[in-house]
Amino acid sequence: MLFVIEKINFEPYSYDLWSILSKGCYFFESSDFIIESLENYYDIKITSIEYCNVIKQTDCDGYINPIHNIACGITSTRNKTT
Repeated sequence: MLFVIEKINFEPYSYDLWSILSKGCYFFESSDFIIESLENYYDIKITSIEYCNVIKQTDCDGYINPIHNIACGITSTRNKTT
């Protein structure tokens, strides 16, 4: 399923990584794996994330035009651990 990350906060913060994560669509098997996948791949700790699944639309050239599913706007906030 495709997802768009609307807002994300993580540690250690990097503007370059934030720029990457804030653009485009990402494929995850389900929303249950978003946080774990991103934390493991980028070696970060996500403190809050807001994401939305995407409805795929294909035009006549086969291009996928991602449309946000407006019924979805999930926020997950995690407690910091010391």
